[in-house]
Amino acid sequence: MQKLAFNLLYDWFENSFPSQVFMRTFFRATDVTWLMQYLDYVQWPAMAITLVSAWLVASQTRFRRNIGFSLFLVSNALWITWGIYAHAYGLVTLQLCLAGLNVRGVFKNNPRQLRDHASENTAGSVQAQSAL
Repeated sequence: MQKLAFNLLYDWFENSFPSQVFMRTFFRATDVTWLMQYLDYVQWPAMAITLVSAWLVASQTRFRRNIGFSLFLVSNALWITWGIYAHAYGLVTLQLCLAGLNVRGVFKNNPRQLRDHASENTAGSVQAQSAL
């Protein structure tokens, strides 16, 4: 008898309006849904930024290329965010690899840093050969 009364009380509480209000206010389920709706639209700015950055990377001036590589890194972050949301882990892996290539592009685009790096490698190999 007590078990039946408990089950009836539990069913009433589970399906009643006050319990739904309690669950909504306690867990704030509605606060998460707006974020999920907006995450679906992240792919569109990511696509636009990717197109603009590809155009800038193809520029003749180093300044525009640097901006293009920086925008590519921003688009990589947006694609990774959307890929995690959409469970597109292949896309996330691709964007991580492309981000690495974009970092490489930033360094290769600056000839002074490239020249300093090459002289350090050359000096190291000359020192190694003279030690032999």
